[in-house]
Amino acid sequence: MLAGMDRLFAWVMGLWRSRLLRLLVVGLLASLLLIPVAAIDGLISERMTQRDAAHAEVTATWGGPQHIAGPVLLVPYERVSLVKEKDGSVQELRRTFRVRLLPEDVAIESAIESEIRRRGMFQITVFTADTRVSGSFARPDLSALGVLPEDIHWDRAQVVVELSEPRALRQQVKLSWGTEARDFEPGAGEQRGLPGALRGIHADVQFRPGVTRFSFQLAHAGSRELRFAPVGKTSKVLVRADWPHPSFQGQWLPRSSSITSKGFQAAWAVPHLGRNYPQLSNDETVAFPSLMDAALGVDLISPVDTYKMCERSVKYAGLVLLLTFLVVWVLEVLGSFRLHSIQYLLTGAGLCVFFLLQLSLAEHLGFLLAHAIASALVVLLSTAYGFVALGNLRRALVLGGVLTFVYAYLLILFQLETFALLIGACAVFGALALVMYFTRRVQW
Repeated sequence: MLAGMDRLFAWVMGLWRSRLLRLLVVGLLASLLLIPVAAIDGLISERMTQRDAAHAEVTATWGGPQHIAGPVLLVPYERVSLVKEKDGSVQELRRTFRVRLLPEDVAIESAIESEIRRRGMFQITVFTADTRVSGSFARPDLSALGVLPEDIHWDRAQVVVELSEPRALRQQVKLSWGTEARDFEPGAGEQRGLPGALRGIHADVQFRPGVTRFSFQLAHAGSRELRFAPVGKTSKVLVRADWPHPSFQGQWLPRSSSITSKGFQAAWAVPHLGRNYPQLSNDETVAFPSLMDAALGVDLISPVDTYKMCERSVKYAGLVLLLTFLVVWVLEVLGSFRLHSIQYLLTGAGLCVFFLLQLSLAEHLGFLLAHAIASALVVLLSTAYGFVALGNLRRALVLGGVLTFVYAYLLILFQLETFALLIGACAVFGALALVMYFTRRVQW
């Protein structure tokens, strides 16, 4: 009986001292440390929410994304129909509809000046834009729509411009219509006969025979986005800005563009054949899609989103912990010492603190500098602790060198986003190959 107990005890102790079990324990400790990493990830999400709330507060009073569609000319006409009453009498019923006419040509030129606003510790990029719109309308033949000339009220036409945020206008907008000048008034959308438009401005005009030139200028504020809907048979858009990081958006990319450290310039030329709405229509029978569905333009983006970079960094926390613990375990296997589980946890805690340091420093110094400082602090701390725990300067320097390589490698991953998966896969393969090489003679 006692001999059997002794053998069982010896087996348990042998299992406890086995390198395989030690490796499983190390893996379990690395998994436990993912709990504080998840908490840090939640903290990053919370800071991103606060950043977005600060942006919303600023843009609520300054101006949000700017979307502009127009001008569209609306001309009313009447339909007369006879309705027979119950008593046999015939009554004349008059109903008013509108013709929607888009310009023959439109030229849009917009100059953007960016500005950084602060709300607490957050920076918000806003802009002011000076946009000039010019072009011409040609008086059409409406017989194709079945509208009689005497039923059309050319003297009651309206020019309507759809704006995503009319409150962002900085001054009164005047319309140059032929040889006349008109003031724009508030209002657009369904009540003006332009489906899909929620807000905007309009001006009453008289549409005389022939071709009428028009122009108007918008001084408006906004943030992040500037979009224009191509409404002419030929639409030309030219945007200049002092922001060096544009992201061109919409269904058409610029025909030409130049980007320098001082700003950018981009030009579009769009024919009406690529649009999803007709040049001439009415609200009697023809459905009319939203003009903004075909908008084009630019986003003023930040080249490095601090919180996005920190969020990406945390996604590699498991790999950092695993590689570091693997290096320490290999040093254990090759050496004549054993580390306590608490020592593994303390080393891993230092690696977790790296992500917290990186986040807190990045909010004030920028991501790259924060990554460098946090990496240096954690490498120094881990090397110093490794010197005591591992009992050998050479081993401690190996640990510090591996951590330095890992953090430098992470920075390369962030810079080369397109090749991140390939580089990460190569790193895992290289780490596995090194472990296999250094433990090739170990008697497991």
